[in-house]
Amino acid sequence: MRVWTFAVQRGGSGKTSLATHLAAYATSPLDKDRPPPTKERIAIIDLDPQHSAYVWHQKRGTDRPNVIEAAPDKLAKMIAAAEDLGVTLVMIDTPGKIDHTTLAAMRQSDLIIVPVTACLFDHVALQDTVKLLEMAGKKHAAIGVINQVPTKKLAQWVDETSVAIERFGLPIADAYVRHHHDQFLEANNAGRGVTELKGKNKGMQAAAEDIRELWACLARIKTSAPKTKEAVR
Repeated sequence: MRVWTFAVQRGGSGKTSLATHLAAYATSPLDKDRPPPTKERIAIIDLDPQHSAYVWHQKRGTDRPNVIEAAPDKLAKMIAAAEDLGVTLVMIDTPGKIDHTTLAAMRQSDLIIVPVTACLFDHVALQDTVKLLEMAGKKHAAIGVINQVPTKKLAQWVDETSVAIERFGLPIADAYVRHHHDQFLEANNAGRGVTELKGKNKGMQAAAEDIRELWACLARIKTSAPKTKEAVR
């Protein structure tokens, strides 16, 4: 069983959206056109006080993926219980503020996914995020994911965000997610993932493709040893 944590020192960077939409794609029978290579049994542990992932799960009405509210002091027991139940991947959604909760999640994880947008404030927040990764002894297990990229001047935003991430010594996923606000909003409100909605508009198709490509990138990362930039790009 693998454990992935979504963490960054800032709210609004897309931790919950990435976790829920990736998990929906990897577990859902609804994306019949382009299913993932292997089906997963995923549990999302929601440590965020806002519990957005859990609210999405309630609206969704299915345990694919299952989403569980949790307190930090119960995290290790919940991860152990998930493995006993045959879960193949645990995703941990953390608060927007870096604290002992996020530190505990990092220490339990094989892979820490750090969503970073093109916003300058996200770039500044990376400093505290990396400090916590170092405290947890998990910087080698972290990867930056460029998220919510504006479609106008896309290459420029990707390049500038890449430079910001690389400045802190983190590798960067070779797939990014563009800014699909309306599509993610529609899917979230329905308790679905963007890969599950069969919208005819190109925006929904593009959002779904971004999630599929990001899943493929993250799923092939080997987490048993420290990763270098060359191993993931």
